[in-house]
Formats: sequence, C-alpha cells, structure tokens
Amino acid sequence: MKNLVFVLFVMSVINVDAMPSKTQPTKGKNRVPITLYTVKLNPPVDILVAPSKKKIKFAGFVAREINIDCNNYNGLPVFSPIRIRYDMNLNEIVDSLCKSFRVEWVEWREGSMSKKAFSKMFTPFKVKL
Repeated sequence: MKNLVFVLFVMSVINVDAMPSKTQPTKGKNRVPITLYTVKLNPPVDILVAPSKKKIKFAGFVAREINIDCNNYNGLPVFSPIRIRYDMNLNEIVDSLCKSFRVEWVEWREGSMSKKAFSKMFTPFKVKL
C-alpha cells in the first residue's frame, strides 16, 4: 500500500509533456527533471532518480548513491546488490535492477516535478524532541 501511495503521489506531480510548450517558457525553470523506475514485482519496487539534483529516492532512503547488499527486499529475493548512482544512465540503472531482481525488463518514465513537490518529497527526516 505504501508503494502505491508513493507511485500515485509521484504520478500526480510528474509532468510528462513530450515537447515543451512555447506559450509557457518559464515552466521548465521551476521544475526538476526526474525518472521513475518500476520493477514490476508484487509488491512493485520504485526508484525515483533526479540527476540534476544528484538525488535518488529508494525505499525511504534519499542519497546520491544506493548500495544495498541484502538477500531480500520487502519480501522479494535479491540476487545481487542493489547499486544505483544518480549519474548512471538509463541503461545502466535498468541493467542493475534487472540483475538485482532477476527480471527481464524495468518500466521507466521520464518527466519533471515542481521544485516545491521535489523539496517536500526529498526533505530529510525530522525528529521531534
């Protein structure tokens, strides 16, 4: 359920315009380009990458690089370490995820989100004292 809420939130703030509109030239200045990768398992595995901000969001972790060596993730078997860096290209990330989860393909979507939504989504955890 948590993953579904995450995907719905991301999809609600992603702008997937194929070509920028000439009537809205400033729109891109207030947006952050992102790519959402989804490994179609049950439950799905979602990774959000924002290369321009040098950030990756995966399973509650926000970092420049994800390097997790485990036997399972969220009840799913993991066959090799999950390694993703913000500066990897699309093929490198897809290959890494396919190897880690032993799947044939990974779904991905490119788009953008507002800087405001990005800052909310990538805010470090805060502890109330």
